[in-house]
Amino acid sequence: MLTRCRNEYNVIMKHLWETINLESKYHIQIFKALHLMEFLIKNGATRIIQDLKDDIFKIRTLQDCTYHQDGLDKCRGVREKAKAIVDLISDPERLEEERDFSK
Repeated sequence: MLTRCRNEYNVIMKHLWETINLESKYHIQIFKALHLMEFLIKNGATRIIQDLKDDIFKIRTLQDCTYHQDGLDKCRGVREKAKAIVDLISDPERLEEERDFSK
């Protein structure tokens, strides 16, 4: 059972990292992946937090994401969500408050 859970965790995280590394034109998928990461930070196992801290630079690069379509900035939500995640996992007190609130 433990091996199965570990395997499923690895599959999910691999897919999340692949999704946030997509081109900016896939901003909706990137935003959804970030939203899921935020949910897992607040509600998931503590392991997710350490994994995200180890690769925080990948999330931090999304704070500079740009994609314009028809004169509109389509990556604004991605930048804001990436900043929120970086801020959350960088502040242990706030992170603990958010996790307690989510319980």
